Amino acid sequence: MSNDSTGYIKDGDYCKEVTTIIVKQNFLPNENDIEYVPINTTFNFEINQNSTVDKGPCFQKNTHRLGKWIKIKSTDFTTKDFYFTLTKPELDIVDVFFDGTYSQRTFTYSQCRVHYWLNTSQFNVSGQFPKISPYPDDTDNVIPFNVYFFISVRGYKRVNLTIEFWQKEKHLWPYIYEFSQSDLDYLAEDLSRKIVKVVPVETRGIYVVTPCTPRIYMKAIFFTLTLNSSYSVLVSTKKQNRVTNMVEMMSKIIDEKLVYSCAETWGGVPVGVFAEIIQNGVFVRIKGDDRPGVREFAILSDDHQTNSEMEISVICPNHCHEDLGHGYCFSSEGRCVCKPGYGGDDCHMLCYYNDKWQVDDYKDLCYFGEYECDQYCKCQEGHALKNHLCVSTECINGGIGSSDECILGTEGCQDNCHCNVNSGYIATTNSRCKLATCGNGKIDFDDNYYNSVTELNSKEECDNGTNCNEFCKCNVGFKTDIDNPIDCIPEGISTGIILAIVFCSTFGAIVFITIIVVSIYSALRYKKIDVKIFKTQQPNYHFYITGSVNETPSKNIKYDMRPLELDFGNKNKATLINDTRFEKVDIRNLSKMKWMMVIFHTTNSPKFVFHFSPQVVFLRPNTKFCMTVYMTLHCSTKIKNMKIPYTVWHSKSKKTLVRISEILKGKTFDEWTQIDKKNIERLCEDVKVRTHNYFTIKTEATSSTQIDMDELNIAENPIAEGAMGKVFIGNYRSVPVAVKQFKWDNLDDNEMTELKKSVVAECEIMSKLRNPFIANYMGSVTYLKQVSMVIQFFVLGSLGEYLRKEKEDFVILPYKLKVRMLFDTARGMQFLHENKIMHLDLKPENLLVNSLDSNSVCSIKITDFGTSRFTKKSLKKGEEKGLGTPIYGSPESFRDEYTYAGDVYSYGITAWEIFYQQEPYKEFKSIFEIKNYVENGKRLEIGSEMPRLYRDLVEECWRQTQEIDLLSIILQDFSRVDEDVINHMLWTWNTHLISWKISLKRECKECNKLSKMFMQNNLKCLTVYFII
Repeated sequence: MSNDSTGYIKDGDYCKEVTTIIVKQNFLPNENDIEYVPINTTFNFEINQNSTVDKGPCFQKNTHRLGKWIKIKSTDFTTKDFYFTLTKPELDIVDVFFDGTYSQRTFTYSQCRVHYWLNTSQFNVSGQFPKISPYPDDTDNVIPFNVYFFISVRGYKRVNLTIEFWQKEKHLWPYIYEFSQSDLDYLAEDLSRKIVKVVPVETRGIYVVTPCTPRIYMKAIFFTLTLNSSYSVLVSTKKQNRVTNMVEMMSKIIDEKLVYSCAETWGGVPVGVFAEIIQNGVFVRIKGDDRPGVREFAILSDDHQTNSEMEISVICPNHCHEDLGHGYCFSSEGRCVCKPGYGGDDCHMLCYYNDKWQVDDYKDLCYFGEYECDQYCKCQEGHALKNHLCVSTECINGGIGSSDECILGTEGCQDNCHCNVNSGYIATTNSRCKLATCGNGKIDFDDNYYNSVTELNSKEECDNGTNCNEFCKCNVGFKTDIDNPIDCIPEGISTGIILAIVFCSTFGAIVFITIIVVSIYSALRYKKIDVKIFKTQQPNYHFYITGSVNETPSKNIKYDMRPLELDFGNKNKATLINDTRFEKVDIRNLSKMKWMMVIFHTTNSPKFVFHFSPQVVFLRPNTKFCMTVYMTLHCSTKIKNMKIPYTVWHSKSKKTLVRISEILKGKTFDEWTQIDKKNIERLCEDVKVRTHNYFTIKTEATSSTQIDMDELNIAENPIAEGAMGKVFIGNYRSVPVAVKQFKWDNLDDNEMTELKKSVVAECEIMSKLRNPFIANYMGSVTYLKQVSMVIQFFVLGSLGEYLRKEKEDFVILPYKLKVRMLFDTARGMQFLHENKIMHLDLKPENLLVNSLDSNSVCSIKITDFGTSRFTKKSLKKGEEKGLGTPIYGSPESFRDEYTYAGDVYSYGITAWEIFYQQEPYKEFKSIFEIKNYVENGKRLEIGSEMPRLYRDLVEECWRQTQEIDLLSIILQDFSRVDEDVINHMLWTWNTHLISWKISLKRECKECNKLSKMFMQNNLKCLTVYFII
C-alpha cells in the first residue's frame, strides 16, 4: 500500500481528503493488503477514517471508498456453495457494500460475481454463491482459486463488522415470500386487487445455478404459491422495465436427498415484431389446477444491483368456462375473452344480450351494459332499479350524482340520468345531453320523428348556424329559417330591445377603448421579461455552515418558508425535458428587530437548472416576500428527493449581510481560502442567528431520448474510431449499447450550438423511426459539450469486420448470405428514402450484422444514417465539406452535391465490396486519383466470376444520373437475383460451415468482452457456446 496517493471521498455535503488510496498494478492490491479469512471463523474488523481507500470489483457511483480487502480459498470448501453472514452493530447507521470477484491475479480484467448491500436499516445479511472455477476449462473445479472481496462503506464513516464463511451439505432455497391459498382467494374476490412486493435482488438475492438455467450464473429471489383453484395467477415484473427472468422448479426426495428439477422457464426480454415497444420483465400466467399444492418459483437477474417490483393478481376465474366453449383466457391482457352471449369475469351466460333477455325471471334485473349494472344484472350499491335501469339516489331526487351525466327531465336524458345513446344522444360537460350529429353543419333528418315547431322530421332546430346554440336549438327570440334550416331568424324585435342593443353597443365600445388604452400604457411602462434568463445557471455561493444550525423553519429560529417540498405542479406526473416550470415560495422574517438574508445554493449541473428569482433575498424585520424558483431539465436524470440547500442569516445590519453575500459569491469548495474564512468569521460576530435547511424535489424527469451520461456506464477504451468520432461500449439500464461520441474539435460556441440543434433535430426523427432493418436508436446526450448518440449494440459487429483479409475476423461469406445482406440493406435504405432521409455515408462499416443465417428474418441493420452532416458548417477558403467516405462517394459528392442517387451509388460500391471482399480502389495511391477516376465516368472492374444478374444490379446503381430509384431496383432486380442464387451456391458451399464456426466463436469472444467489461453474464454468449 502506498500513502502518497491522495483523493477525496464524499461525506454528506462535503468532500474529505484521504491519503490512503491503494496503488495497484491491476485490479487487485498486493497480497499484503488482502487478509485471508479461514472457513468457520468469526472475523471481526473495523472500517474507519484510517482504512485503505480503493475501488472494488463491482461498479459503484462513488468509485473510491473506505474499505477492507479479504479473501477465501476454494480448497477450504468441499460443498457446491459458499455461505456467509455479514453483521454490523445496530448503532452503526451506515451503508455497507460486499463486493466479490472470482477473477485471479493473473487475469486482465475483474468480473463482478458477488454484490450485496447492507443498508442503514439492515444489521446483517446472509447469502450464498456457487463454487465455480474461474478457469473456463476447469469444469470439475480441480484447480485451486481464491475469491476476493472488498467490503466498503458509503461516505466517510466508521463501522465495526463481523463476517463468517461456512458450508453445508443440505441444500434448501430460502423463500422470501410465501403466498398462501387464502392470500390468492382474497385477490379472487375482487380482480382489481393486487399484491405488490419488492424483489430485493441487491440486498437479499442469492447467487445460484438453477435446474432451469444449468450453465447460467444469476442472482435469485425465491417465492412460493400455494395454489389449488379454478382461476389463474398472473405474475408481472414489467413495471420497472428491468430485464428479469422467472423459473418454476419442482422438488422431491431421492435417496434421502432433496433434488430440484425444472418445471418451466420464462424469459424477460421481449421478442417478435412488437419487441421494441414492450416493457422488459416477465408476464406469466400460472393455472391454478395444473399442479395443485405448493409451487416453487424464482425471479432471476444478471444485474447485481437491480431492485424491482413483483405484482401478483388473479385472472380468468373458472378458466373462463373454456371447457364449455364460452371463451378463453387472454393472459397478455389479464382477462377472459368471451364468445357472443357470454361475458363477465368468467364468461358466464349473460342475463341480457343483444337487446334480449337470456333468462326466464328478469323482473328484478337491470340491462347488462347499462350504467352501474354489474355482470350479473344487479344494480351496484347506492342505486335503485327503475324500468330495468340503475338510478342513483341523487337522480331520483331531481339532482345529479357523481357518475350521472344529465338532469332527469332534460332532452335526451333517460330515467337513470344518463344520455340515451340508442337515440343518438351524447353527454356534455354541463350536465346536458345533445345529439351526436349536432355541430356537423347540416340538419340530420329522422323519418320516425316530427318536430311541430320546425315542421321538419328532425330533432334539430338548427346546426352550427347563425343564432344557433351548442345543442342545435335556436336562441330565445329566434326560430328556424325554413329557407336555410341551419340558421335561426328573429321572431320579431320590439322597440325596447332595439334601444337596449344600441345602449349595450355604446357601452361596450367605451369599455373596449379603455382596455386598449390601459394595455398600451402597461406595455410602455413595464419592460418585457426574457424567459431565457430562467434557463441559465446562477453563480455559486459557498455553502458556509460552520456554527450554523440545521433546523426547519419555525418561530424559534425567527423565519418561515413554505413550501419546502417542490413539485413544480407535477406531483403525480413526470416533468417534460426542456420544459421550464416554476413554483412560488413564501418567505417571512419573524424577527422584530433584525434583517434577514436567505441565500439559495444552486447545484450547477449541466443536467438541469434550478434558477431562484432572486437568488439572495433581503427582508426587513417582520416582513414577507414571495420568491419564485424555476426548474428546467436537460435530460432524463434522477432528481426526485434531491436536496437543494439554503442558508438563513439574521443581523441588525443589512450592510453586514450584503458584505457576507459578496464574500460567498462565486466561491466553490476549492476556491474557498483562509482569508475568506477569516473575513466571514469576523462578520459573523454581528450575525446572531444562523441556520440552514433544504428544499426537497418531489417530481421526477419523464423518460425521453435525452439520456443521462452517468447512466451509460461507458467503457474507458473505444471499440472503434473514425473521422466522425469514437464508439464506446456502454450499458444503459441493463441493456448493452453503443455510444458514439462526435469529434467536434476547434468549434466556437455558435458553431457548437448550431450543431447541437442539428443533432437534437435528427435524434427526434430517429426516435420515431421503427424498422427491422434500421438499428434501434435509444437516445442522445446533448447537455454536455461532448455530444453522444446511443444506439443498440450488436455483438456480431459491423459487416466491414468480415470482408477484408487483413481483418482479424475475416471469413469468406456464402453467396446466398451476401445476397440476403444486400437485400436487407436495400429494404432499410428504401425505408430511409421514403422518410426523406439521406444516409450520406453508406458502407460496410455502417452495416451492423444481426445474423449470419441467410434464412433469418433480418441479417443487416443500418446505422449512422445522417450523422455525417453533423460537421462544421462554416468552411475556410478551399476547404470542402467532404461528407461521407470518399471511396464510396458518388461523382456529385466530390462537388459537395448530396442526393438520394448518391446513396444508391454508395450502395453499388458496397455491393461490389461484399461480393469480392476486397477494398475498393486498393491499387490507387490517393483520394485525388479516385476522385478523377470516378468523375471521368470510370467504375470498378467486374470480372466474369460475378453472376450476371448481380452484376446488372451493381451497374444499375453506378449509372451517372440523378434519377436512380432504389425502390425499382429492389422490386425488379432483387427477386431475380434471389431466384438465381441456387445456380451459384456449389462453389461457396464448402466455406459455409467454416464461416459459421468462425463467426460464432467471434460472437462468444465479444460476449466475454462484454461480460468482463460490465461484470454481468451474457445469456447470448452461452447460447452460442451450445450451438458450437
